[in-house]
Amino acid sequence: MKVLLFVLLMLCFVPSSPAQTTKTSTLADEEKVLSEALAIRAKVVEKVCGIRFTFMPQARLERFSVQGINAVGMYDTESTDCLFQIDLWYKINVEFKSSLSKLNPDDVADYEYFQKIADHELGHALLDQVSRRSGNGPFFTKERFYSSSNDEALGLDVITEGVATWVEDKTHNSQTKASELYFPENSSQEFYTYETIAFNGGFWLVDDILNTYGEKGLIWIASHPLVLRTNKSIRADAISYRNQALLALLSEKPILHR
Repeated sequence: MKVLLFVLLMLCFVPSSPAQTTKTSTLADEEKVLSEALAIRAKVVEKVCGIRFTFMPQARLERFSVQGINAVGMYDTESTDCLFQIDLWYKINVEFKSSLSKLNPDDVADYEYFQKIADHELGHALLDQVSRRSGNGPFFTKERFYSSSNDEALGLDVITEGVATWVEDKTHNSQTKASELYFPENSSQEFYTYETIAFNGGFWLVDDILNTYGEKGLIWIASHPLVLRTNKSIRADAISYRNQALLALLSEKPILHR
């Protein structure tokens, strides 16, 4: 049972595949402003991370849940849109004491609460777009997730959230502490949470790769599946993957530090 712990935690959360959505068609004007604000944040992501978008994702306001869990934002691989929980509309209206549809997109893009959600979802979009344009196809699809083994699916989740957390960290200069200790050494360490493994552990896994090699590092990541063996040492597998990436990329010219 302990061996299955991490798999069960992971399967409770599928970041790019909303289980249930309800479209609100009357929010077209609000979505237009939100999409323009998202494009402003995408430009910031490009500048800070040094990796360009193939195209700007659009924003959609919807009610959605993932396996019964309400999430504030989500990148939809199928539509390539960034989904925002309808609650964001209420929060912006209250914060600015005005309807979102009447706001300046620059003001929305400057709103820190929106920034952090948007930048994280743009991190998912950036990984997906780089994967596609490098010939690897969409990075995270429901079909790929559910056809994977448990160990492959956990690795997919860790890479997805790790890259998104890296983007959010870069744009906000959060200086998140990176450590391999966010991964459990063995399956008996059952106090590790999904967030600890996927977000914090994933950030450590990709941080040096992306800081040093930028888009070439992201292409390598998109091209090489991560497998985390839940019946072995997840930490050892993560360390091995990171070392393999840095060794393989040694022949590439490091990017200038920003």
